[in-house]
Amino acid sequence: NIVDAPEAKWFRVEPFRAALDFLAEWTPQGSTLIHCNNGLSRAPSIALLWLAKRSKAFLGSSWPEAKAAFTRLMPTYQPGQGIQTFLETHWDTIG
Repeated sequence: NIVDAPEAKWFRVEPFRAALDFLAEWTPQGSTLIHCNNGLSRAPSIALLWLAKRSKAFLGSSWPEAKAAFTRLMPTYQPGQGIQTFLETHWDTIG
């Protein structure tokens, strides 16, 4: 459970890694649903991480490049300020 906190200080790397590990285990077995309350911040951020870090869809991307590529796929992506700042800061350590 990841709360969409307004400040980056409330996020930790481990829940994101756990989500990516879960997807790595279950995605090869079929479709996997990633969800959150509104579908605009947390779930799409995990999908973005999956595409950039594990599936290599955005290979070698920095946070701004991956976010731009993902926004082309999901124009409604609206990461909360806390999660966005966290991903910007920890981009190289998640995955």
